[in-house]
Amino acid sequence: MRIKNPLKINLIKTIFFNLKYLPLNQAVKLPIYVYRDVPFNRLKGNIQLNAPQVYRGMIKIGNVIMGNADPKYQRAILEIDGTIVFNGKATIGLGTKISVKEHASLFLGNNIWVTGGNTTIICNKNIMINDDCLLSWDILLMDTDFHKILNSDNTIINKEKPIHIGKHVWIGCRTTILKGVSIANNNVIAANSTITKSVSTENCIIGRNTEMLKTGIEWKK
Repeated sequence: MRIKNPLKINLIKTIFFNLKYLPLNQAVKLPIYVYRDVPFNRLKGNIQLNAPQVYRGMIKIGNVIMGNADPKYQRAILEIDGTIVFNGKATIGLGTKISVKEHASLFLGNNIWVTGGNTTIICNKNIMINDDCLLSWDILLMDTDFHKILNSDNTIINKEKPIHIGKHVWIGCRTTILKGVSIANNNVIAANSTITKSVSTENCIIGRNTEMLKTGIEWKK
């Protein structure tokens, strides 16, 4: 995987972020690096680091320029009111926006790559991205419709539903994954796809409207 112009760590924000969110025995190791001018919109929630081994720089936020990320104008933005759980190594690229609402949980497995460039993760309930996943640029994951839709007896018919991404899933650029979707392991989501239904078959390429484009595939980072 090609990485262009890795950015410098913002040491002050890195120290602050680790001390704010992690137990002291973890924080002193500086396992989370915050790069460049990463804006903190809100930092009211919690971060848990559940990796079997904690080491310096295992989680990087805003440090790589890939896809269509513009280092002059784009930033990785964090808005944390709920809980983010890191289960290992993760890279959150330049231009990624993560919003975790109060009482919501975002789970990130080991060896996660979010390449940035306008990728947005909006978690109002529960989003789980398992080990070895790769998220390209211009991706949208959201487990909510934001606005309520009511039927004739005022019952909400579009409640928030969790998203579950299996292990070793590659999500192509300009893809939207909506609430209630579960993606099986070892799959590829083709670029410019909108996924509204779950996929239980493994080792396949999935296109827009959950069309099965090819089966029996493998992919490598």
